[in-house]
Amino acid sequence: MRLQAVKRSGPGAPTDPVGDLALQIARLVGHRAYVREQVVSGMLLRFLPNGLRPWRGPDDLRQRLDAARLDQRALDYLFANVASEIAMAHARG
Repeated sequence: MRLQAVKRSGPGAPTDPVGDLALQIARLVGHRAYVREQVVSGMLLRFLPNGLRPWRGPDDLRQRLDAARLDQRALDYLFANVASEIAMAHARG
């Protein structure tokens, strides 16, 4: 698998950043080396499955992200942290 840079603003940026974020988080959760306890970001942990909130897929996650009403700064922060966690999962895996 090859990592790619994704533009977050300007021409070529995703038209649905919340949906794109939900898919990136789903990619992290589905990674064979994903370990929730090793995720650093507290904000990202809020949207990851745990013992009380099982994984219900990217559509459910998208609804939760929409309900959180995240601003662009928060979305950028989460995108950066998801990318970092995926890279760390690759290194572990």
